[in-house]
Amino acid sequence: MRRGAKQKGVVTFGLSANRQNPFAGAAHDAIFNTFRRTKSQIFYWLPPMLAGYYLLNWATERNHYLNSKAGRAEFADEEE
Repeated sequence: MRRGAKQKGVVTFGLSANRQNPFAGAAHDAIFNTFRRTKSQIFYWLPPMLAGYYLLNWATERNHYLNSKAGRAEFADEEE
């Protein structure tokens, strides 16, 4: 590393690593970063999640109907 001539009037300060607060603003950043990342990705995971939910809900209701008295009476001849 090559250093140039010392500049006059330039003051730099340093802070020891054990004197810094590593969690300063962590909660605030976590909330808004999570919102930003979710907002940019929501159309990739929300439609399949909704489709899966409705498909599972339909299958559960269909299963309950087929195992009910009315469902067994309607589809009794198709089981054989």
